[in-house]
Amino acid sequence: MALKLKPPSTNVIGSFSLGLKDGPDLGQEFAPHSEHHLPAYAVTLKDLANLAAGQDIDSVANEVAWQCLAVSPSGSVVIGEVTPRSQAPRPAGQVFDGPVRMTHLSRGQIIDSIYKTVVGLANRADDLIQEFNLTGDYEPRMLRIPGLLVTAIWLKSQTPGGTDWVIPLHTKITDLQKEILLTMEKFLEITRSLASDRLVSPIFD
Repeated sequence: MALKLKPPSTNVIGSFSLGLKDGPDLGQEFAPHSEHHLPAYAVTLKDLANLAAGQDIDSVANEVAWQCLAVSPSGSVVIGEVTPRSQAPRPAGQVFDGPVRMTHLSRGQIIDSIYKTVVGLANRADDLIQEFNLTGDYEPRMLRIPGLLVTAIWLKSQTPGGTDWVIPLHTKITDLQKEILLTMEKFLEITRSLASDRLVSPIFD
């Protein structure tokens, strides 16, 4: 198994670096870690609930941001979200070709915890490959379902017909908290029914 990271464009990297420089004083220096910059995709509750069993999530997952990461000497982490300035629709893979800007900067215990989880999993890569029989190449992506408060890493298979995998990072869904790594099929099985329940709930009317 090998991870094939999608490199961010120079305008994405430049926007993040500028945002760190011109943003609020964070109390310490943070250096961008380009190997941890990932494209972020989001799925709405409605699209998730309407996704048929066996249907590819690519049909409803929309590119929404580049999630860029910087680390301080003390190990604290900040994440900056770089988004297109124009909301005009663009083809997949070309969403960030035009002007971009950093729109959010996040830090704190949750962000540090997510980073430590990712580093810990990277250190266990060989064990995970053997345990889950991972083969082929994968493109790491961030995957978010805001309506379910789910943040995960999506390992998009680069093998035609290959299995996608999901690493839950931040969620209160018990069935996902129990999993270190699960197939996209199982992930969708868990989240699709919850999305349907949320949509018919009067709380989310």
